[in-house]
Amino acid sequence: MTAVIALLAGCSALPSAPPQSVALDTEPGWPADAPIRDPLLSPDASSGDPVGWIDEQGRLVIVTFGSSSCPPIATSIGEVDGGVVPIRFEPTPAQACTDDLAPLAHVFASPEGLDRATVTVTVVDGGGRERVFRDVLAASAGPDGSSIAESTAPGLPEGSDPVEPPLDVPVVLQWSAEPDRVLVTTYGSSSCPLLPIALEADASTFVLTVSTGRVEACTADYGPTTSVVMVPAAAYRALDEGTVLVLSSATDSPPQQLDVPIAPPGAAAR
Repeated sequence: MTAVIALLAGCSALPSAPPQSVALDTEPGWPADAPIRDPLLSPDASSGDPVGWIDEQGRLVIVTFGSSSCPPIATSIGEVDGGVVPIRFEPTPAQACTDDLAPLAHVFASPEGLDRATVTVTVVDGGGRERVFRDVLAASAGPDGSSIAESTAPGLPEGSDPVEPPLDVPVVLQWSAEPDRVLVTTYGSSSCPLLPIALEADASTFVLTVSTGRVEACTADYGPTTSVVMVPAAAYRALDEGTVLVLSSATDSPPQQLDVPIAPPGAAAR
């Protein structure tokens, strides 16, 4: 009887079973098709805060950073509530974990209304402490290179005065009067306009990619097209002034890099 009791006591010290992940899939390492750079490659990277985007299949991708032997597990994802999608990550039960900082991509089915919402991530560490990260979506990309704009229309932004079209920089940016949105006015052929197809934006980075995509032939006119693009709130607050790096490509050739100033709401689109 004594031996049996000792054996049962020993079993109780074993790690508990890990919680079940609600992600559709997980992928160790930084995804090769990620629309943004691995933040750990930045010279001033000091922490592995979670980051996410909507992939080309319309799925939600969240990358967490932590021990490769005890990765965080997504235990819940909620519906859009008050414009926010909550996701919770719990630690992997383990007695010992490697002291590295490895990325792990979690792929989720996108909740309905995600295109008009932000994502808040709660990460619980091994000691039970919770860290909350708000507005973690740092990038978006349209399916198969399609536009990420909420809306697009020929012409200048509503209320703008007519101006001479710029010949040197075919992109003009200004904040919209609506929160967390930027007006992207591009100049070119009306049948093959430059459209925003990808965005990387947070409190320290704002990179917008515009492209005409793959086209057979374009009309020879030259005029404006304006698109409305939603940006993370952190970028909106941090970039009241300053310039945006725009990657512009009218063909399959490498994109041209442009530093474009971003104007306040109501400014002329020039």
